[in-house]
Amino acid sequence: MAKNIFIAATRQNDGKTVISIGLFLALKKYINKIGFIKPVGQKYLVIDGKKVDKDAVLIKKIANLDDELEDMNPVAVEEGFTRQYLDNPIKSILKIRLERVIKKFQKGRILL
Repeated sequence: MAKNIFIAATRQNDGKTVISIGLFLALKKYINKIGFIKPVGQKYLVIDGKKVDKDAVLIKKIANLDDELEDMNPVAVEEGFTRQYLDNPIKSILKIRLERVIKKFQKGRILL
């Protein structure tokens, strides 16, 4: 059974990415099947026409991962998405994005 570690904070810029990278690299020495997922990213780059969170790009490069960026960050949203949704909640949009996250998460690897 896969084990999962969820890293969160109550504010932005609290060091989640730095902790994730350090922990990932330390665990990678002992665990063969390890992966990274940032389910929803808000600061993204466009790579091969797809929006991918910059943290997923960074950890892929630093950890030399073969994983697809789209698997590492299944949903990237533009700045202001949360406010727009609160002002005009369209549940079908969230449902589609949630299904994407679940599908990528269920790949069955140890994820950080």
